[in-house]
Amino acid sequence: MAAALYDPEHGYYMRETARETDYFTSVTAHPVFAEMLARHLDDVWEALGRPDPFVVVEMASGDGELARSLIRLAPEHPWASSLEYVGVETSPARRRAADRLTGSRFVASLSEVKRGAAAAVLSNELFDALPFDLARRSGSGWVEEQVGLDGDSFAFADAPATDAILAYGERYGTRVPQGGRIEVRRGVRQLYADLDRLADRVSIITIDYGNIAELVHCERLSAGTAMSFRAHRGSEDLLARPGEQDLTCHVNFSELADVGECFGFKAAPLVQQADFLASLGIGEYLVYLQSSPGMTEGRYSRERESIMRLVSPSDLGRFKVLAQSRGVDMEGLRGIPAGS
Repeated sequence: MAAALYDPEHGYYMRETARETDYFTSVTAHPVFAEMLARHLDDVWEALGRPDPFVVVEMASGDGELARSLIRLAPEHPWASSLEYVGVETSPARRRAADRLTGSRFVASLSEVKRGAAAAVLSNELFDALPFDLARRSGSGWVEEQVGLDGDSFAFADAPATDAILAYGERYGTRVPQGGRIEVRRGVRQLYADLDRLADRVSIITIDYGNIAELVHCERLSAGTAMSFRAHRGSEDLLARPGEQDLTCHVNFSELADVGECFGFKAAPLVQQADFLASLGIGEYLVYLQSSPGMTEGRYSRERESIMRLVSPSDLGRFKVLAQSRGVDMEGLRGIPAGS
């Protein structure tokens, strides 16, 4: 999976071209998503004590579309003069595209971001793109499903589960029935170790699809959640067209909260993206659009349809938002629920 997605020459995510032909993201759905994140940065800047520089780190920044929007919106916000925006993107081609779009700084990994006093981290659909191992409950334990060959074709082949898979299954897979499958992401702990080195005071907003462990690894989803996407069509054939289709699965937010806690990051309860954006005022934006000069009925209808995708419970609105922080109190900020 790592090769299919991140091979330097043939990896799906390593090319410059955007992938809107395969899937939508909140960033591409409508520019108001960036406006709501800018409002969130207002709150974080205040909570951090108005730092200067105000370091904003976007993980998996792609071709820089969100970065361009936030930098363009910055003059409307009090942190504009202190903003230091850093995008983290694995693909050299996409970093070059982002440089052309924004003129800001883009690096290949979090380890290249200079340590500072405080940082605000944005992560939109990063974790679902991390490579994962596949495992199936068998007997009293787990079997890993590795990739092998069947003639000239790729095929899955059973192998003994690694210690990492066994530990993950014991902690998060107890609700999965016999024959049920789970996905075990690689690199989560290393990613939080890199976040740990950013600053003593850090806020993190993670937006992705998935849920707590009990609702991701469960009887209802016993077949697992791994999918491939190509031309907006999902498939369970993960081995077809390597490098030409997206590979993904639901995010286990319980794991993110647990690993983050090991590095001192306190997690707020999960909230749906629809509620997060509503708290930041996306509904007010729709009202504003109605009275905008030159707004026609047709244009308003198109704008509203795009915005509704961001909040619809059957679309992007079902995504979850996890707030984590260290050295800064995020409770009480718009869209961030109080801890339980």
